[in-house]
Amino acid sequence: MAFEVTDAIQRDSETWRALKAMPKIELHRHLEGSIRLDTLVEVAKQHDIPLPAYDVEGLRPHVQVTRDDPPTHQRFLSKFSILRQFFVAEEVIRRVACEVVEDAAADNIRYMELRFTPFALAKCMDFPLADVMTWVNETVSETASKLGIHVGLIVAMNRHESVAIGEQMMRLAVDFLGRGVTAVDLCGNEAGYPADAFTSIFLEAHQAGLGVTV
Repeated sequence: MAFEVTDAIQRDSETWRALKAMPKIELHRHLEGSIRLDTLVEVAKQHDIPLPAYDVEGLRPHVQVTRDDPPTHQRFLSKFSILRQFFVAEEVIRRVACEVVEDAAADNIRYMELRFTPFALAKCMDFPLADVMTWVNETVSETASKLGIHVGLIVAMNRHESVAIGEQMMRLAVDFLGRGVTAVDLCGNEAGYPADAFTSIFLEAHQAGLGVTV
């Protein structure tokens, strides 16, 4: 995950147990930002991915916003540069998708909107976009069904990438509408990358029946 968990409430307290047991809805979780740290270390060792550290605590400050980080959007986004190196094989993508749903279910989340960027996942090894979409969609659907959680996928496009790539993401989302995908999202660095260029894409997505988040 992209944020270090801080224990404002002690985990052995009655309050914590009551909150954990409470059924919840989560409307904003990023697949790429929710990878387990031990999974990152294991995948890096298996696939010879260079890392600044190969233990969980050593890796943490490089992939999570910690208490020592400045509380800026830019600092948060910088953590994804390492995280997106990990999608090197179909089994890795499926594993991450499965574990994200498992972790949500363990927190007693009953409904989750999970956004991810197919282009970023495909770019790592030049996978076909439709294949990446299928791997994530199938795995999320199967895991969610097994664990009794409902997950809607949101296909995200990055502001700093071209409108042509954004249009690809929108058409991919339309192809999977009603088969797991519920919406499209515009994400990334807002400084210097206004949303105006993507207006026509989001209008078309809305007309096709997709939800829209910006």
